Amino acid sequence: MKKGVVLGLVFLLLVGAAAAVFSFSKEGTEQPKGATVAARSTLVMKPWTWVSTTYSQGKVIRAKSEKFKLTFDKDGHLSSTTDCNTLGGQYSTDERQISVSQIVSTQMYCENSQEKDYIKALSQVGSFFFRTTGELVFDLQYDNGSIIFD
Repeated sequence: MKKGVVLGLVFLLLVGAAAAVFSFSKEGTEQPKGATVAARSTLVMKPWTWVSTTYSQGKVIRAKSEKFKLTFDKDGHLSSTTDCNTLGGQYSTDERQISVSQIVSTQMYCENSQEKDYIKALSQVGSFFFRTTGELVFDLQYDNGSIIFD
């Protein structure tokens, strides 16, 4: 009889410990890890912050400001803020191919702005993918380089 009581208590203790662990995690709040991040990522999921552009010949342009935000909507429109102006345009996708077109911008002048570099690269995107660490990567047309957003 004592063995049965001890085993029952051990079982209850294990069930209680498991319940305590699961009660601390709320459904939907866990951040997906690794390949799950890439599999769940979409263009429209959030505003993307420009990190850098790397060209195939080795030139790297790193964003000096977190003001560069790129947002996609489900209807094929994109919008962006830069370190100077706001942009709008169209995009279309086919699998992992993407084209950006009809980019329009407000026309304020800002000294030392990186906007021209940003728009030039954005107008050359050809395909995209998501890294397992969560970044959005645009490959530029003709293997010319890539743009990274976080």
